[in-house]
Amino acid sequence: MKNKLLYPFLFSLSLGLTPLWADDSSLFTRRDLRVDGEIVGKLYDDVNGDSLTDVFGFFKEGEDQNSKRMVGYFHQQAGSVFDTIPNQIFELDKKASVVDLADINKDQRKELLFLAEDGVYYYSQEGESFNHKPTLLFPTTCFLSSPEEKVMIWDFCPELINIDYLVVVPQKKGYDIWTRSDQKEFVLKDKLEFKPDISLNSNAGELEQNRGLIHLSYEIPDLVFTDYDQDSKEDVLLISKDRMYVFLSEADGSFPEQADKVVALKTKGKEEDQEVKIDDVNGDGLIDLILNESTGDLEKGGKTKINIYLGKKGEGFHLDSPHQIISSEKEQSEVWFNDLDKDGKKEMIVTSWGFSVGSFVKLLFSKSAKFNLYIRSLRENGTYPNQPNREMKLSVKVSLGSSSDDNQALDFSGDFNGDSLNDFYFVGGENVMKFYLGRKGDSFADKPQHEMVIDIPAGNPKIIDLNNDGKSDIILTPAKKELKGKIAILFSKM
Repeated sequence: MKNKLLYPFLFSLSLGLTPLWADDSSLFTRRDLRVDGEIVGKLYDDVNGDSLTDVFGFFKEGEDQNSKRMVGYFHQQAGSVFDTIPNQIFELDKKASVVDLADINKDQRKELLFLAEDGVYYYSQEGESFNHKPTLLFPTTCFLSSPEEKVMIWDFCPELINIDYLVVVPQKKGYDIWTRSDQKEFVLKDKLEFKPDISLNSNAGELEQNRGLIHLSYEIPDLVFTDYDQDSKEDVLLISKDRMYVFLSEADGSFPEQADKVVALKTKGKEEDQEVKIDDVNGDGLIDLILNESTGDLEKGGKTKINIYLGKKGEGFHLDSPHQIISSEKEQSEVWFNDLDKDGKKEMIVTSWGFSVGSFVKLLFSKSAKFNLYIRSLRENGTYPNQPNREMKLSVKVSLGSSSDDNQALDFSGDFNGDSLNDFYFVGGENVMKFYLGRKGDSFADKPQHEMVIDIPAGNPKIIDLNNDGKSDIILTPAKKELKGKIAILFSKM
């Protein structure tokens, strides 16, 4: 589960340097990784089959026209050890638009792949390092051009249960799906078409192209592989802002070019913002659809409506009417679903912010914003209670300015003490990390069991078990200018 920007307005946080460690500092071992430039992308994976996660830091070296995109490869050694500087550095090919890691040779060693306008390429491993010269995996066209200074990270080589090799290549109006034939060559298996969301003179999308004086912004749908109709075969869902394309797997494992279904995701209301989630919330093995709709008006106040559509065996979802609606007035909310106590059923976790003239005035004077955290447990009848089982009141310090989430974090995915229960990681606008440990049947304690001061912004974390010891670790990559070449890794010792 990704951590979210906590407050919906555009704020930057007041960041003050504090002592390196304080309070419960013995609960983590810290490793600092550095590159000589600004980090513009990260990848984390076990690339050599030793069950330890390695780190790739993509960074910009030099300035302006002389800048290069470089790859810094940090290999994790036994004992939770990383060298401070990369074990290997090489230039990323100028044609590269999107990068991913995949074991294309099925030898427990992963290659670094990238998409280019003329094909799919990879850097192979040689001994304990990577070949600096990329090899062409197969020629094709690709809609995405090189972003020049940045690096886009996307899982275009997904690992699926029933398919050994799969490469997804974005096109302007669809996805091309390539797979390896019996002759070990990659062939075009399927073409999936969709209608792209295009806006003029907008910076909303990540895929942007200039056409004279007109600025076009493309937003391509999210790609989800799942068994939509419960026939034990992977189907494809393409989820855009207001519709979902359903491509059902055919008898031979291929997909139709045109979607079998196009599901409208917008309701009849005039909601300004909509969040779409696909998840199995009740543990029945069927995927469910969640639409979280929010409006924001300082005069009238905000409003949120969470619609839950349960999965329907053999047919996707019960779309005639929601299985349940949970609404809140004068609040804007974000929603997560997570099995906190590992009973097979997902708790609904909602963060809600007061949204009115009064709340905004209070924020201006106090320079802090309060919000509610609601936790609802699924009942025996398959619904969530209207009133939450748990309510926590939290606050985050803010200051007016440009948007930044560098010192805000709200994450429920980690298990920092290895007890198989999810813990709550919270950073509220200061360089203080707070840990609310999971409790069986009672989600979290009212107060954090551990607090730790750190000398860098602790927001926007990547939480993953790096050393395979059953405890979640934390990766921090602060966006602050003087720290943009730094990655801090915190190995849990709880």
